[in-house]
Amino acid sequence: MKTLLIAIGKTDNRYLTQAVDDYLARANHYAPIELKIIPDIRDVKNLSQEQQKEREGQQIIKLIQPGDHVIRNDPCPHVSRRASQCLKRVGEPVVS
Repeated sequence: MKTLLIAIGKTDNRYLTQAVDDYLARANHYAPIELKIIPDIRDVKNLSQEQQKEREGQQIIKLIQPGDHVIRNDPCPHVSRRASQCLKRVGEPVVS
């Protein structure tokens, strides 16, 4: 089983980047793990927050394969319910 972590937006904080790289290297010792970073959306000043979320969601869904088990780490329950409904429409099991 391979674990895929999906994050939105790359950080410029080198200490955080170094910590993530260290974590991935240690975790890979026990099970395969990969980090995919979805780039920040460009020209967001012309988009509403909902449109930004929609585009980010589309990028995430492109990375999910049939049969994948999806676990979201989302602190906002309102957005989480909508995300769960969207992923269920795609046909993927979702664990909140």
